[in-house]
Amino acid sequence: MSPLAAPSERQVLRAAAVLLVFNLLDGVLTLGVIELGLATEANPRMAAPLALGSLPFMAAKLALVSLGVVLLWNHRRQRLASAAILAGAAVYGLIVCHHLESVERIASYITGRGTPFG
Repeated sequence: MSPLAAPSERQVLRAAAVLLVFNLLDGVLTLGVIELGLATEANPRMAAPLALGSLPFMAAKLALVSLGVVLLWNHRRQRLASAAILAGAAVYGLIVCHHLESVERIASYITGRGTPFG
């Protein structure tokens, strides 16, 4: 695919699947650091579901992102919708990379060998 060419339907489908998986990983990893007391939820819209517990948080997170992906998928032949799916997958990829980059520091903190973010 050249930089200006429209992505194929298969590429958009793969990006949508990746976006959904990364969203799930973000939710699980976010809950992990919140449960350890090492972070707070950065998205103010997710504060209310999180205040109700882990299950409502994950249900809201998965439902909202899945709904967005379905809506964009229904308009995938429009360049903006397919670009939004690709961009969403990339953004969630960066978020997951950030989480994974922190895993070593968190493990050191849990085992008493260091500070998590200092």
